[in-house]
Amino acid sequence: MSETMDRVESKVGKVQLSGRYHRLPKKMEDDYEVSQKVLGSGYNGVVRMGTSKLNKATRVAVKAFKLAGLQGDKKQQLESEVEIFLCMDHPHVTRLFDVYESSDTLYLIMECMDGGELFDRVTELKQFSERDAADAVWQMLLALNYLHSHGIVHRDLKLENFLYDQKNSSHLKLIDFGFSKVVDPNAVMRSSCGTLSYAAPEVLNMKYTQKCDLWSMGVIAYILLSGTMPFEGSEEQKMKARRSPGPAISGPKANPSADMAHPSLAAKGMAGGSLKKNTSSKSLR
Repeated sequence: MSETMDRVESKVGKVQLSGRYHRLPKKMEDDYEVSQKVLGSGYNGVVRMGTSKLNKATRVAVKAFKLAGLQGDKKQQLESEVEIFLCMDHPHVTRLFDVYESSDTLYLIMECMDGGELFDRVTELKQFSERDAADAVWQMLLALNYLHSHGIVHRDLKLENFLYDQKNSSHLKLIDFGFSKVVDPNAVMRSSCGTLSYAAPEVLNMKYTQKCDLWSMGVIAYILLSGTMPFEGSEEQKMKARRSPGPAISGPKANPSADMAHPSLAAKGMAGGSLKKNTSSKSLR
């Protein structure tokens, strides 16, 4: 991880980094207690609840990565996640407080988000009002603009990766940078990654830019306003619909307003416009 830390240090400064990235003999157990309570799980591991030993009232989210035998894509993803996460400083991005590197494990100590996933909120409410959907999408776009302005593509935007900071709060923050990558704005990527239901056609075809995140935002906006996914059928049918020429959404789903209550023109445009195939591919032409 030494090369990764050198890159982070050049971006955030040696003082700021040295106070947050800890190596032996400093141990995670010196500062935090980790419970068995699981807050969530993702592609790169389980996240558990923790508390600060200095202040028992401070709760944190702890993600542990086993370093032994870590090679290839897995190692690269971990290094990328740590590098990007350490550089983040935005009100709509979760904070990474500390990193502890032991002989066989890397611990990420993150801000604990008590409000739950955006996915759970949608499941509870069935669908958002236009005003609430607009507020949520605005916050998510602020986070996305921050990433893109710093040359970072997320590549796994979805309901589960936006959390509320507190229960009954409407303040959203972006999490999980396991698939994120630092790239030039118009750089073409060829790794197929992320979550199929939110992935842009270009990602499935393994030729895309950072604008693939905009497609994923379109899927999220569609779900918030309609309470349904824009694509139906088996996983194979969903992939075929997006890879084939012509509209990605056909039939009743081509008109998102069919599932919305009294949609405005702006809502129709936001929910459907981002899911046009050329939205994410203009920079490839």
